Amino acid sequence: MKKIFSLSFMALIAGSAWAQSSVSTNGSKYSVLEDVTGAWCQFCPDGTVYQGNVMAANPKVIGVALHNSDKMSFADGNSIMASPNLVCGYPGGLIDRKNFPTNYGGSGCTVNTSVNRSYWSQLTSQQTSATPTWDIKMNHGYNATTRQMKVMVIAKSLVAQTGSFNINAWIIEDHVVGPNITGYNQVNYYNTQSGHTYYNAGNPVVGFDHRHVERAYLGGVEGTAGVIANNPGANQTYTYTYTYTLPAKFDSVTTGAPTVNTANIYIVGMVMVKNTDKMQREILNAIEAKLTVGTLGVADLPAIHGLELYPNPAKNMITVRGILDQANQTVKVNIINSIGQLVNSYAYHSNGSIFGETINTESYVNGVYRMLIVTEDGRSTSESFVIAK
Repeated sequence: MKKIFSLSFMALIAGSAWAQSSVSTNGSKYSVLEDVTGAWCQFCPDGTVYQGNVMAANPKVIGVALHNSDKMSFADGNSIMASPNLVCGYPGGLIDRKNFPTNYGGSGCTVNTSVNRSYWSQLTSQQTSATPTWDIKMNHGYNATTRQMKVMVIAKSLVAQTGSFNINAWIIEDHVVGPNITGYNQVNYYNTQSGHTYYNAGNPVVGFDHRHVERAYLGGVEGTAGVIANNPGANQTYTYTYTYTLPAKFDSVTTGAPTVNTANIYIVGMVMVKNTDKMQREILNAIEAKLTVGTLGVADLPAIHGLELYPNPAKNMITVRGILDQANQTVKVNIINSIGQLVNSYAYHSNGSIFGETINTESYVNGVYRMLIVTEDGRSTSESFVIAK
């Protein structure tokens, strides 16, 4: 199993000052279920209920909510919902922002990205049952003092593909409860509908718990271009690291805007189709992480990723390959045996971000070894390999 760590981790773990989270799709397909909603919308409490039920039934569904024309809307989200609209009504549904070949938007709907909530369960199940074309891994760290967040999204193409693709990361805030004003208070048709979750909850619902609210797209509405090569081959890995400062408050309300509780912040990393047409920006896979709060330093994210050793087991030669987050540097490679002895140490200079070297292992005896790769700034990545002659 691949082990990735930083040298600073060992020094800081005793005081629990440092925290980092790593999540991965690990060969599975996840689906982003987007509840398009607004506090002004009388039927939108039903979207909250439907989304919650779908997420409870399928752990591979990532629920988010795109607000329009209320206090939780934001510029990038508004541009998504500007004409031509992706949904035909509210609450609207987007599933991976996919433009389906069949219309699921309901009577009179002519937009195939729009999915009526009665189909949310069926189509998210269909999406999560599909064979993924991308694996997504995401690492992040957060400095509670500076409120700076670093998010590394690592995308691996599982098959040879045709087309162009972008990486993105979304910031999500759960459990947003605003002051008693229009724009947070949820208009509620179901206040008089016996048996509904929001029966007798009020109309509007004051103190409504707004779930999974989209707050920022770190790569913008289209994602970050220029990271993933066009027409990527199978088993190619691409990485992008975002730096983002989490605001104390998201909403520009004169008084009473809710203060951000970091315990309610989530990050969704993804690969999406690159297209200027917002109707054609399908999310091909995604993964979600809850924000891990700690002290983030420069050494807190791995310096090399997508690390591969081959062949493994090896005989007389072994090749190491990975992607550096900083190009043009000297990389030190240490070979350590199973009892912790340093067998060999090498220094290689990498002119670009791709690091690759072949090491002669003719003199190595059979056994398990560890290759420790250290970059100029002191960060390290470790991988085990076997010599079997």
